[in-house]
Amino acid sequence: MRIVPTSNNIHLFTVEFLILNEEDIDWEQLSDFKDRRFSLPEIRMFRKKINWNLYVPNHVMNENEIDIASKYFSEELIYKLPSMQELTEKIVRKFRNKIHWSLLLLKSKFPESFLLEMSSSWKDIGDEKLQTIFTSNRAMDIFDGNYESLLLYLNLKD
Repeated sequence: MRIVPTSNNIHLFTVEFLILNEEDIDWEQLSDFKDRRFSLPEIRMFRKKINWNLYVPNHVMNENEIDIASKYFSEELIYKLPSMQELTEKIVRKFRNKIHWSLLLLKSKFPESFLLEMSSSWKDIGDEKLQTIFTSNRAMDIFDGNYESLLLYLNLKD
């Protein structure tokens, strides 16, 4: 019999409970349950049971959690990761050739030096689209004086 998490029983889903009932738990439902995060030790223990395609879009994950769990992410999930999680420089470096750069640049705030270091990964997006992306990014004000080289790179400054 499958053990399905609900708002009435989610408090029972402790580490001990997960260990004792590992084969009976409905991992699809638990992965999708927004009110239940997996701790780093749980991610390590149950990494093959968790449905990452359901979990990642519904839960905020830190750098260590993403780093450990990413071994089980599909290519599509990695590509869409910037739209679901706030990524650190370490994670971006790890997936620089697999992530959707337009999504990342549209909502992330990174220092100019990091953006220029990674420019080989996003340079093919196209000048007009890049200009639109960077000027639309609400997390980063490229005209605040901290992005002079980037402005020159994007042809947004003479």
